[in-house]
Amino acid sequence: MTTPPSPPTTITPSSIIQRPVSIITVSYDTYFFTRLLAEKVREHIGTRPFELIVVDRGSTCGSREWLTSQSDVRLIRVRQWRSNCHHHGEALEKGIASARHEYVAVLDSDA
Repeated sequence: MTTPPSPPTTITPSSIIQRPVSIITVSYDTYFFTRLLAEKVREHIGTRPFELIVVDRGSTCGSREWLTSQSDVRLIRVRQWRSNCHHHGEALEKGIASARHEYVAVLDSDA
């Protein structure tokens, strides 16, 4: 007599909640909204490990200076583009490629 196979591992909400997540946003002259996004992420993330990656597309509104002063924000500055279109998408791809965690969330700061 053979033993039946083990049931699959059950994923519960509590097992997902504490997994580290990379949160990525793209910024271009959106100081107010990018700052609000960072503050809301900090407020709602709780104890879950995370990294906040902001890909800046050349802002001149003061957001880069503020982001640089934040110890829990990783700023990626994008200066040159491969093409003349899809700038947001290319910036987002750079952010996703630099993510350090398995789980990735994309948030638009101005949406």
